Amino acid sequence: MRTRRSKFIKRRIFAVFAISFIISFLIFIYLFESNKLFQTVTVEAVNNTLDTSVNEKKYSSQLEIKNTVAPVAELITVQVDTEPPKIEGAHDQTIYIGDTIAYKKDITVTDNRDNNVKLEVNSSAVNSKKSGTYNVIYKATDNSGNVATKTVTLKVIERPIVAITATKDDLDSLADTVLATIITNDMSKVQKAKAIYDWTKHHISYVDNSDKSDWVKAAIQGIKKGSGDCFVYFSTSQELLTRAGIENQEVIKTTGNHYWSLINCGEGWYHFDTTPRFGGGEFFMLTDAQIEEYSKKHDDSHVWDKTKYPATPL
Repeated sequence: MRTRRSKFIKRRIFAVFAISFIISFLIFIYLFESNKLFQTVTVEAVNNTLDTSVNEKKYSSQLEIKNTVAPVAELITVQVDTEPPKIEGAHDQTIYIGDTIAYKKDITVTDNRDNNVKLEVNSSAVNSKKSGTYNVIYKATDNSGNVATKTVTLKVIERPIVAITATKDDLDSLADTVLATIITNDMSKVQKAKAIYDWTKHHISYVDNSDKSDWVKAAIQGIKKGSGDCFVYFSTSQELLTRAGIENQEVIKTTGNHYWSLINCGEGWYHFDTTPRFGGGEFFMLTDAQIEEYSKKHDDSHVWDKTKYPATPL
């Protein structure tokens, strides 16, 4: 009886132990699985947080790059200038031999950026003393290096000779009108001569087309038309000097192709030549030695028979 009871107790103890063990095991499994799930959720949450932060940083960086680069790109686009200037007003023209040429008159240069564009005129091919057709090149360069060019033609022709039928009285009247504007009674003869020299030299443009058979017509041409060759310069000067009361006489180059004057203002005879020359020079009251020195340096410009004319003071 006691043995049976002892076995029953052992069985109950074993059953309780087994049940406890199973319950403990199930609790362990539950806790284990719950903790794993928690870790998974936590990791995902962290990952989501990191992804959001990274994305925010990436987006923020993109915004910063965009905000930084875009204005620079826009600035570069604005600064690039490839449009050349525009040259306006340059056109073909015709002038008479000896006329003054104002190459930049009425020429304008405009540019999309620059207000003051450099304009260059290449007229090196032009000879205004000789008939012909010449090219004139205009070149404009802006500050960006863009270049615009325009080529026009300049035609140089001889001025037609206008028939002059005026008399010596007509010439005297013309000369007196000129003198009234350039001299006064209180001037000395030298001052009057200088005024005549300056007016004649600058009033007449050199054109090789005078009638050398009549000095009166040549002088009228010089005063009225303002053009002619050395004979016109000489004839005009002779008339003005004579009407101003200054003694003068004609000098002819030994080759016969140049005319000028000797004048006497009360202190002796001096050379007086109003014709402009390519070599430059002033020929107002020069001595023989002075004009000879110039002549030797400029292809014998003034050579005369000294036996026919009074010598100048030393």
